[in-house]
Amino acid sequence: MSIDLEKQILRSKMLEKRKLLTNTQVNDASHSLLNNLKDILLPVKNVAIYHAYKNEISLEQTIQYLLAQHKRIYKPIAYKSSRIMRFDIVNDLSKNNVFADENYNYKQEIECYNLDLILLPLVAVDNDGYRLGQGGGYYDSTFEKRNPNTILCGVGYQWQYVNSVPHDKFDIKLDMFVSDEKTTYFK
Repeated sequence: MSIDLEKQILRSKMLEKRKLLTNTQVNDASHSLLNNLKDILLPVKNVAIYHAYKNEISLEQTIQYLLAQHKRIYKPIAYKSSRIMRFDIVNDLSKNNVFADENYNYKQEIECYNLDLILLPLVAVDNDGYRLGQGGGYYDSTFEKRNPNTILCGVGYQWQYVNSVPHDKFDIKLDMFVSDEKTTYFK
């Protein structure tokens, strides 16, 4: 079986499980996630976030916390014509689509190598830190050559932690995974 097919099968299984979560389960897990992230967030200044969709673990409480702590928060901006994401500052909780047209007006862009911490959504993560995402390859392409001091932190539900994720040579590894239950380091 090809790696792409293995990824597709695992992705379908995990997305189906995530689809069954209730709003209460998502909210409870998101609250627990923030508690597990607080020590990691303390020393950082520039944090990249994402806006959850389709029952992904939510960062809304984390974003509120970061804003209250006067951290600089950045959202990913992607163009369908490129696999490299760019990052723009977040000043409030308004949600935006990650995909923008080429005329997107940046408020305050930051180069990805100036980010201290990137919180990445995931579909699954394994014992070695390999992340299975939605399949677009945007995070892998963007952080292929990253600042070694930038922390790649996958966030999700503990049940998304699996023994093995099929991966290719271009799939990047996470430095850590923070879930609603605990923190796992991979280095």
